[in-house]
Amino acid sequence: MNDLHGHKPLAAPFPQDALGKLAAYNVIIPTPEGITVHRLVQALARTPDDDDRRRRAEDIAAARGTATRLLDNTRPQSYDDPAGWSQWRGLLPHIDALVDHAPAGTDTDATVRLLCDTALFLSDQGAHPRALTYVQRCLISAQRLHHLDHTFVLNTRAGLAYVLRRAGDLQRAIPLLEHNLAEEERVLGADHPHTLQSRNNLASACQEAGDLGERSHSSSRPSPTPSACWVPATRQLKSYGPTSKLPHSGKAGTDRTDQPVSKGSFSTRQPRENSDRTKRLLVCIIRS
Repeated sequence: MNDLHGHKPLAAPFPQDALGKLAAYNVIIPTPEGITVHRLVQALARTPDDDDRRRRAEDIAAARGTATRLLDNTRPQSYDDPAGWSQWRGLLPHIDALVDHAPAGTDTDATVRLLCDTALFLSDQGAHPRALTYVQRCLISAQRLHHLDHTFVLNTRAGLAYVLRRAGDLQRAIPLLEHNLAEEERVLGADHPHTLQSRNNLASACQEAGDLGERSHSSSRPSPTPSACWVPATRQLKSYGPTSKLPHSGKAGTDRTDQPVSKGSFSTRQPRENSDRTKRLLVCIIRS
C-alpha cells in the first residue's frame, strides 16, 4: 500500500533495534534521561528540501505543529503549583529549542498558550528576563492571530503585566494594567469577573508602588502600546495571576470571554497620580 504521495512506506523496525543502529552511527546519544539527537541531524531535519520527500516545507511545518501541541498538552496546567515544578523543568529545554528554532511568524494559538504559561512559570522562579522575552513574543503573536479586542489578546497582555510586576518594574506594569483594565471595561463590561479581578490587581500594584506616585509628578510615564508590552495580574490586596486561561483552539465554550468581539483600536490614557487612583479603585472593589 502506498502513502498519499505514491511512495511505499518503510518497514517499521523494532524500536530498540532502530535506536541501536542510530546510536552506532552517532546519530543519537542515549542517556539515562532520554535521547539526544546530534546537532547536525537536528539542523538538517529543520531545513526544508523539496527534493527530499521527508523534508518538504509543509512536512517540517506539520512536524513543528505536532511538537508544539505535544508540549502544550504535556505541560502542567498550573504554573505556580510546586507539584508541577519538576515537570516544568524537564520540559524547559524542549520549549527553549522550539523558541530558538521556530520563527515567531509560525506561532499558533498552541504556541501562545505554551509560551505564556512558560513565561509565568519562569517569572515565578525568578528568571524575569527570559520570561519577559517569551511573553512579549506571545503578545505579538496573539495580536497577529486575533482581533485586538479578542480575549486571547487581553489575557496575553495581562500576562505581560504580571511578568513586569513580578520583576519589580512597576513603572511599566501599572500603565499596562491601567490600559488592559480600560480595554476589559470596554469589551467585557465593568462588572465582568475578569474586569473586577483586573481592577483588584491594578489597585494592588498601586499599593505596592508606594511613593511611585510622587515621583510621577516630575516624570510622566509613557502610555503602553500593544507592541511594547504584555502582562497578567498579580497578587496582594489580595491580587491574582492572569485573569483567565487562554482557550484551547477547538475547545472554546460559549462563554463570552472565549469569543472574538468587534475589532477596535487601543485607547491611550494618561496615568493619574497613584494615591488618588488607588483610593478610587478600592472604592470600586468595595462596592463590587
